[in-house]
Amino acid sequence: MRNLEIKNNDCHAALAMTEKRWGFPRRTLRALLGMTENTQSVRSLLEESGADAPQSGRSMIEMLGVLAIIGVLSVGGIAGYSKAMTKYRINKTIEQITIIAGNVRAFFAPQRSYEGLGYCSEADNAPDSQKAICKLIKKAKLMPDEMWDDTDKRFYNVFGYEVYLNTAHKSTNTDEQAFYISYLMPTDYEICIELLSQDWGETGVKGITIMGSGGTKCITIPADIDNVTNKCATVIGSASTWQMLLYFDINSNCWRENGENGHYGNYCS
Repeated sequence: MRNLEIKNNDCHAALAMTEKRWGFPRRTLRALLGMTENTQSVRSLLEESGADAPQSGRSMIEMLGVLAIIGVLSVGGIAGYSKAMTKYRINKTIEQITIIAGNVRAFFAPQRSYEGLGYCSEADNAPDSQKAICKLIKKAKLMPDEMWDDTDKRFYNVFGYEVYLNTAHKSTNTDEQAFYISYLMPTDYEICIELLSQDWGETGVKGITIMGSGGTKCITIPADIDNVTNKCATVIGSASTWQMLLYFDINSNCWRENGENGHYGNYCS
């Protein structure tokens, strides 16, 4: 019976584990089994004899190589994620502007002007006129609900900056028959170039004004990429933010004027 048990131990999982750990041939382990009842005792005998288990692991150079690879992959992943998020925010901005413009036009269609639009804020120290504009915008759902910030009580874009609506002038400096959407944006030349070079004609945008530390410039629709690139670099300058104003329902020869009678739209060059 004892010999049978020893023979069966040849396939025993514990025997295999012991062989792997100490690196002894099975022949030696079988001999030891002749002195012991089980493989746990074999392990004890080996430990008592001072036998060392083979060491396995990685060298420092190998570990540094692995860490370097992980670092490269991490940087690439972060860069890819950042680029994807920027693209998402640009697309979301275009979507929001399209929705806002459609809602404003539909709501004010029965009127002859866009009178009633302006800067919106429901902050405690905001004047009643601004609070009334917020009330109008929210009640008429001129802006998507997702853009409203309950903490600051203003409308914000996907970049985390303010958005507001205001009237503009179509053919005289008082008619208020046009309007613009103001987007405050972070200082990022890629975002500026991407947004201004979009095909805004389909959304009804007639012209775009950008303002920053480097001045105020106009972008004619459809935009020329070289012109956009130069003006983004000039206007943004060292500013921490820049402003984009998109004009709707305005005559192209009026929104750029700054004559003696005052500017019809937002003047620029």
